[in-house]
Amino acid sequence: MKVVICENNQVFLDRYQSILFEHEFELILLFKNLKPEISLLPNQIRGGVYENDELQLLFLNALPYNLQLFPIGEINQESIVTLVHYLDNHIIEIHGVQGSLALCEQFNEVYEKQFHQKLTLRLQMDVMKLKQLKDIPIHGRLIQGTMEDLSLLTQWYKAFAKESLHDDVTEEVAKETISKMIGTGLVFMYENKEKVKTSCIKYQIGTPHGCILSLVYTDPTYRGFGYAKEMTYLMCQECLKLTPHVALFVDQLNPISNHIYDEIGFVVVASSYDFVIVK
Repeated sequence: MKVVICENNQVFLDRYQSILFEHEFELILLFKNLKPEISLLPNQIRGGVYENDELQLLFLNALPYNLQLFPIGEINQESIVTLVHYLDNHIIEIHGVQGSLALCEQFNEVYEKQFHQKLTLRLQMDVMKLKQLKDIPIHGRLIQGTMEDLSLLTQWYKAFAKESLHDDVTEEVAKETISKMIGTGLVFMYENKEKVKTSCIKYQIGTPHGCILSLVYTDPTYRGFGYAKEMTYLMCQECLKLTPHVALFVDQLNPISNHIYDEIGFVVVASSYDFVIVK
């Protein structure tokens, strides 16, 4: 077994293009961290583990995110051992690991033995892809967020991070993040028939053939009226003008909220588990 490192994102994209395209919606998080123009820090390794020149495992360490893993076919235990030894020998820091449950559990067992550090489950998500957009009644409209909405969107971003990602985001970080989203024109809001802004959503072209939706949030005061469903439907209509596919992540522990995506045509295509190192 050997570890082959790609010196930059473009090399990774070129070398593994066929695999990345074939599994693009399982590998959404990899694409998020594969912008060719980004310079990599020493710990931000990416590449593959090979056995007799046969690729067994793709990996990408994108601090401050977790080490992302994707097996080629059946999980090869020895490829995991080889990667963990590489991390140890080259003093590569990771914050955790992300991938399928079976893969993460096998990695965690090897990593804990090697480094004497425990990993704990942080998030369990499903990747949902729009199969066919189903028509629903629409009573409001989708509008683009502007700097006039900065304060409201900042509070919604903090609440979303707490509810969906279990992260405590500071006011400063939330405000800076939302300001960038507004500047790029990717954050939208739902306005109901009373002209009240109730919800927000973000889109980006996140894979070679698809838009990725995120930051789907409704103010608690306005939940239960179907606003998130209408907003997502309207956002999908706009995204389908740009790309043939639309996808999003959903929390497996929030089935009631996730039901809205079923109703407008999304189906689960993959699952992703996020483990973090216990400090």
